[in-house]
Amino acid sequence: MKRLLTAVVLLAATVLEAANVSGYVANAETGETIIAVNIMVAGTNRGTTTDINGFFVIRDLSPGEATLQFTHIAYEEHQRTLRVDSQNLFLGTVTMTPTVIQAEAVIVKGHAANIIQEDMDIASFEVNPEVLRKVPQFNKDVFQLIKYSPSVTIGDRISPIYYVRGGDPGENLVQLDGMTIYNPQHSIGLQAIFNPYAIKNIELLVGGFDAQYGGRNSSILYITSREGHKEEVQGEFRPSTSGLVGAIEFPVARNATAMVSGRFLSDLLPRVLMGMPNLMADFNAALQAKLGRTRLRLSTFYARDYIDYDFIRLGIYFKKEFLRTYSTGFLTNTANTAVGLQTRSVLTPNLVLESHLYHSGFQVNNNNFIKFRIQDTTYEGNVDVVLNYETRVINEVSDNTIKFGLSWFTTLNQTVQLGVEQNRISFLNDAGMYALASFSTEVTSTQQAIYLQDKLELGPFLLKLGLRNTRFSPENQWRPEPRASLALDLHVFTLKAAWGRYHQYVTAMNTQDAELSQFLDYYYPLRRMKPLVSIHHILGLEGKLTNRVEYSITAYYKDLTNLYRFDYFNTIASIYSYQAALEQGEGEAYGVECLLRGEMGRLSGWITYALSRSTRRYPSIQQGKTFLYDGDQTHNLKAVLLYQLTTDITASTTFQFTSGFPKTWETGISNRYNYNPVANTYGLFPEYLTPAKNNVRFPPRIEWEIGWQKKLRSGFGYRLAEFLGTDEAYLTTTVRNLLFLRRNPYIYFYLPGYGYYGYDLSYFPTVRVGYSIKF
Repeated sequence: MKRLLTAVVLLAATVLEAANVSGYVANAETGETIIAVNIMVAGTNRGTTTDINGFFVIRDLSPGEATLQFTHIAYEEHQRTLRVDSQNLFLGTVTMTPTVIQAEAVIVKGHAANIIQEDMDIASFEVNPEVLRKVPQFNKDVFQLIKYSPSVTIGDRISPIYYVRGGDPGENLVQLDGMTIYNPQHSIGLQAIFNPYAIKNIELLVGGFDAQYGGRNSSILYITSREGHKEEVQGEFRPSTSGLVGAIEFPVARNATAMVSGRFLSDLLPRVLMGMPNLMADFNAALQAKLGRTRLRLSTFYARDYIDYDFIRLGIYFKKEFLRTYSTGFLTNTANTAVGLQTRSVLTPNLVLESHLYHSGFQVNNNNFIKFRIQDTTYEGNVDVVLNYETRVINEVSDNTIKFGLSWFTTLNQTVQLGVEQNRISFLNDAGMYALASFSTEVTSTQQAIYLQDKLELGPFLLKLGLRNTRFSPENQWRPEPRASLALDLHVFTLKAAWGRYHQYVTAMNTQDAELSQFLDYYYPLRRMKPLVSIHHILGLEGKLTNRVEYSITAYYKDLTNLYRFDYFNTIASIYSYQAALEQGEGEAYGVECLLRGEMGRLSGWITYALSRSTRRYPSIQQGKTFLYDGDQTHNLKAVLLYQLTTDITASTTFQFTSGFPKTWETGISNRYNYNPVANTYGLFPEYLTPAKNNVRFPPRIEWEIGWQKKLRSGFGYRLAEFLGTDEAYLTTTVRNLLFLRRNPYIYFYLPGYGYYGYDLSYFPTVRVGYSIKF
């Protein structure tokens, strides 16, 4: 007992004498903070890495002289020697000088880092944004990139909506600089509304969320924008016949920098040949300033879409009268807005206070229609038969949020986080169908949350326990969301496990069977109703095959104990409220995911494989029997590979083999008729009938594309860049649909006497060439 007491006293004395050292790491040239810098104490195995803010804390340094070693694959090594006493020390900003890696592999992970600590990260997909520029097949689009994650599946190829581990698309949270963005996709071009030139970091979290994250049950796509340049004006632009894409970084004051980016695109070919007005634009700006130990960040965002498509405008190209009167298409008008102010203050070397105040809004007015007129000569008087199928949806969301978070880096490698959050969200929904009057509702709710999380490091064990408590007005009930994760470092590999209960108080209307293609989510609050509930169980193993090649194997099971089916047709049928159209159900999703990623010589990239299943059960569908979910795809094999041919040329290839997604084949049809005596017409409104939901599966989809990027050193593009006074010019080339002999239909039509006919968008290989300049 005496020896034990002595040991405890010695340990306490050591802790009291030890000190923590904290600070930021930034690029010496631009001033932008650097993520995932490794910091080690020379001569020891003690160290850490910088987080999403470039911030680090090294714990329990003994009094005396210590040398910190800062290393990063894209920067020169830096050392800092300091004198440590019993007082905690804040170093301010440590700078590192970028280095140029000649003719080696493109770093697919590089400076990208985890939002949560890497040692606890069990379910994320992170990629260096530079890959968006190096792989032209992605068209510099974030959504095209994350679709190559093993956790993501897609149903409709012409829709930007995606599924994550069997969850609904409305369960995916997308944040830009911490601001929630509703419907973060453009209707035109089927791409994300985020300018790739403005992105600093991308990470997709698919489970094991920290307690600070709430409101969505399936995934978190966290995007941070660039911070600006402290010394000079820099930027990049890509002009084209459709418009302009670009971004500029520049200094504002001694301790302030800014970034402004924008895209303005309008496809001329549809405008000329199809008479289709279209517009796609987005603008993003960020201002960052340092005031002592406090960093401020002001972020603004705006996106706009307008498209008016009608097949009847192509009637002039056809001889048949029927095609001249066949009207089908959509009129879509959307807008996104967001503005926010973040602060991050280092109160003491051990204590960091963060705050965030922002507004985020979304508006959409979407109209889909099929109309045509034929003459029925079987009736006396030649009555015209009119088919008129039309859906109309208006959805508006206004989200005003304020939140505070406090991080305490204690002794004994413990981190405690405490935070509060309040969201005041207004919803407007208006839905209509055919010539029926629309039904409209407008409500405002307040969501409040408080969370506490404790992370403890004990040798090879890392344990994280968290609790988030949430209530959604007008209810007063607080609903707990506990979560836990564990990592065990066995040197050869690391075992990880996570469990969590997640609640979501906003659902989305399902319009896949009502609209021509569902491009958007239409949000609605679950007032006075039980929230969506998802319980995650995750087990993972990861390690390294070599110093630059790593692997991970993850198994998951999601118990979807409470779901809602928000059916568009039921919404129109309901004359009382939207809630009357909600049907409660349940489901489950499970699978195994494998990921191999890294660099070997000049070759880099990743290969993934996933085996998964997702099901649903609702009382009104098949007498409550289990059926396959819309986003279910059993097998997914994906690959993204880059090869650095020379210092100026990067070749790339992308490949996907995915199981077809489930689809409902209708076996009957019910027609509704009405007669208009004034116009001497009668209308036909078809409704398809089927005894089974998702009773067939589309054929597998196989896609292979290649591309390359070349830095220009001669020719017109190089001379144009010189004339404009810029530093660099790049030429990109993409060859799509290499496997054109094997079709990948995205929709099937039933033709009497023929059967189901598969319709595709691409019948031959296509070549796309792009040009960009950088200064």
